[in-house]
Amino acid sequence: MPRLVVIGNGMAGIRTVEEILARDGEGFEITVVGDEPHGNYDRLALSRVLSGAAEESDILLNGLPWYAEHGITLLSGVRAKRIDRFAHRVRLDGREPLRYDKLVIATGGVPFIPDIAGMRVADRGFHQGVFTLRTLDDTRNMIRYARGHQRAVVIGGGPLGLEAARGLQNHGLDITVVHGATHLMDQQLGARAGLVLKHRIAGLGIGVELGARPVAVLGRRRVMAVRLADGRDLPCDMVVVAAGVRPDSAMARASGLVVQRGVVVDDRMRAAGERDIYAVGACAEHRGQVYGALAALWEQAGVLADHITGAASAAYHGSRIVTRVSAAGVDVVAMGVAEPEWPEDEYVVTSSPRLGVHRSVVVRDGRLIGATLVGDIRGAAALVEAFDQGLPLPEDRADLLFDAPAAPDAVSDVPKAPR
Repeated sequence: MPRLVVIGNGMAGIRTVEEILARDGEGFEITVVGDEPHGNYDRLALSRVLSGAAEESDILLNGLPWYAEHGITLLSGVRAKRIDRFAHRVRLDGREPLRYDKLVIATGGVPFIPDIAGMRVADRGFHQGVFTLRTLDDTRNMIRYARGHQRAVVIGGGPLGLEAARGLQNHGLDITVVHGATHLMDQQLGARAGLVLKHRIAGLGIGVELGARPVAVLGRRRVMAVRLADGRDLPCDMVVVAAGVRPDSAMARASGLVVQRGVVVDDRMRAAGERDIYAVGACAEHRGQVYGALAALWEQAGVLADHITGAASAAYHGSRIVTRVSAAGVDVVAMGVAEPEWPEDEYVVTSSPRLGVHRSVVVRDGRLIGATLVGDIRGAAALVEAFDQGLPLPEDRADLLFDAPAAPDAVSDVPKAPR
């Protein structure tokens, strides 16, 4: 029986295994290597565990019994060091090499850590009061440390940073979010939507510093403050770094695979120049794009599973990404472009920082190419469908936002998502 080895026990890797099992349940002898000592869990829900809205058991997707039930060997708490592509072996830390016939790299992403003085301690890693939010153990450590501390600075005003801020606030800490861009969630939102989001976040009692660059973490034995480039010090006794995620591709690069930002793959999710090695999820780079959104991971896993089980015509052509988050408790849905890019683009917007609501759409050549909803996400399902499928739009584009009657077969006839 051919041996399939999956490096990565996260959502992309295990979704790929599930898709393969659904197509050819007994076609492979499967081994999964994961550097965390857990089963597969919903990494996107870690902020809910941090806030107390969910228990660890609530976010578990595949417990340890699931692997045994499906005849899968799980090597948990084991790190893959290198791939010997010519011998078809995976070199492991502290274990005998694994032989493979087919290999899937699903190592996901790693937090981007800005170069900030005082954040690390020689021979010990992070300062004891500095954290990232990427793993279940990270979350446990943050909850434990938050007890008995009063103030935290969160570096990064993207979705993860805002969710971490709200989660820590639920533990009684005073929170300040420091973000280098001029508005929050700048990778997903335009400036007007970002301003509305800032007002909503400030209304929750969370401080926001925009256009601010942290240059140092102060305090030797314990965190005392974060110093900004303008010379101000923000007092705190805890720092959370949520400045983005980068593909975890170091092992692939060291093994001689083609790596740019991520492991370069073709339309079948095969690593460039390789017959038997695939990559999937946030570690993979397809046509110059790296995808971290769940929908993209699912699509990639399906194509990979089709191809590896014999459907040679299966192909991945990229994903249209929709961001759905609760940013510190504020509902946000964003897709496509945030604002007009060409003079001919149609732009309909209603935006009120005072009310904490922003709703906008961008239309080009009769197609919805972008939509942003902040604070009021009614109609999101219809907009997503129009964006994904290129559905006909009402002649009055404002109907997309205000639920006015529309022409037959237009997007506003699609049932709306509940508020």
